[in-house]
Amino acid sequence: MNPVLLQNLSYEDNNNNNNKSDKPICLICSNPNNASHHFGSTTCLACAAFMRRTVVLKMKYKCKKDNNCLVHFTMRMICRSCRYQRCISSGMKEYLVQKPRTSRTIKGKNENKDVFDKILSNKSNDIKLKERFQNTESPDDDSSVVSSSTFRRGSESSILMLSKGISYHKSSLLTFYIEELRKAQKRRKIFYSDQTTLAMFTDTDSDNIFSIKELTKYNFKELGKNVRFDYMLSYDYVMEHKKIFPSLSNDDCNVLFKYSFLGFSNMDHVFVTLWSKAHKEGLLAFTNRNALSIYNKSFEYDDTLIPETLKEKFIYEPNKKIFHQIILPLSEMDLDIEEFVFLKTLTINSLSRCEFSLSGKKILNEITDELVKCLSEHYKSKNIPIDRLGELILFISNFYTTFQMFTENFITIDTFKLFDIDNEIRQTLKFST
Repeated sequence: MNPVLLQNLSYEDNNNNNNKSDKPICLICSNPNNASHHFGSTTCLACAAFMRRTVVLKMKYKCKKDNNCLVHFTMRMICRSCRYQRCISSGMKEYLVQKPRTSRTIKGKNENKDVFDKILSNKSNDIKLKERFQNTESPDDDSSVVSSSTFRRGSESSILMLSKGISYHKSSLLTFYIEELRKAQKRRKIFYSDQTTLAMFTDTDSDNIFSIKELTKYNFKELGKNVRFDYMLSYDYVMEHKKIFPSLSNDDCNVLFKYSFLGFSNMDHVFVTLWSKAHKEGLLAFTNRNALSIYNKSFEYDDTLIPETLKEKFIYEPNKKIFHQIILPLSEMDLDIEEFVFLKTLTINSLSRCEFSLSGKKILNEITDELVKCLSEHYKSKNIPIDRLGELILFISNFYTTFQMFTENFITIDTFKLFDIDNEIRQTLKFST
C-alpha cells in the first residue's frame, strides 16, 4: 500500500481514538467528521450520498477480489461492492432512501416540470436511463480510468438555434464550456506561475494548470488576491454568455454572475486537485498554486493573524469537509473534462434558476437540454453507460452546502477584517454594509 496512505491512515486512526468519546464516527469508512444518522445507521455524508446514489440509480456492484476489501475514508479508490456491503451490515435500509425532491430547487406556479427531474424519470431529451448494468465493477486499478481527452466528435459545426432565433456556430455547446474552462486555467497559469513570457505562447492547451511539483504551501494572505481574480473570470464568463444569449436581461446576468463567482471560487480548485492528482498525497490544491494538507495542520501565514480556534474552524475544518465530501467521491468517478464542465455549468445554472426571470429560465433550460444531448453523445462515443449522467446530476446538491459555507466564511472574514473585501464582492454576495 502507498506509504503516504499508510501514514494518513495511521494519523486518522490515532486521531479517531483520541476523539471516540467526543463524537460518533462513520460505521462504514471510519470518518470521524460529521457522522450522523442516515437511512438507519450512523454514517458520514459521503457514505450516505453513496448509498443514496446506489439505491436511486439501482446500481449493482461486483468485487474484483475476495469481497473483503478495506473501506477507509482516506483511500482514494474504494471497492464499491464492499462499501455497499458495509452500508447494509451497518444497518442502512434501502427503503429509507427517498427519491430526491428536485421541486424544492425550482419554484414557480406555472413552471414546467424541473428538467433534472425529467432526466431522472426518462422523460426529457429522448434519454433513457437504462436499468443499471448488472456487472458494475469497482474502479480499483488504472484500467478503470475513463479517458479525459476532449470530445470533438459528433456533428461537424452544427448550428445551435438559441434564444430568439440567434444562431451560435459551434461544434457543441459543451465544447464552448470546455473552452471557457481552459481559458480561465490559462489566465491563472499566466498570473500565478513562474513561466517565462515565451512559455505563455508556446505552452500547449492542458486540462490542468499546475503539476503537483509546482504547488506551494497554503498561504492565507493570498486568498484575497485569488478571490478577486475569480471575480474577474466570472465577469468574462457572463459576458461570453451575453454574446450567445443576447436576450439575457441585466438582472439575470447579475444573478448568473453571483453564482458563477461561487462556481469559479468553489469548483475549479476541485478540478485542479483531481487533475494534478494532489488528492493522492492528501493535498487540496487551489487555483493560485497553493496546496493545503488535509493531514497536517501547518499553514504558511502569520500565526498572529487569526487565533488558533478560528484557524481550525475557518480553514482546516471546511477544507477537510470539501476533501472528503467532494474530492474523494469525485475521484472515485474518474471525471473527464466534459463531465466536470457539465457538472459545473448545471450547478451554477440550477442555483441561478431560483432567481431568474421566466425568459431567463427558458434560456437555462435550453442550455441544460443541449448539454445533456452533448454529454450523451460523448458517452455513446466512449461506450460509457448513459446512467452515469444520473450520477452527475445527483451530485449537484453536494456543492450547495459548499457554496453556502464559502459565503458564511466570507462573512467571518469581513467581520474580523482578516483582509479587505471589495465592496463589489460584498454586493455580489449581498453582505450588509
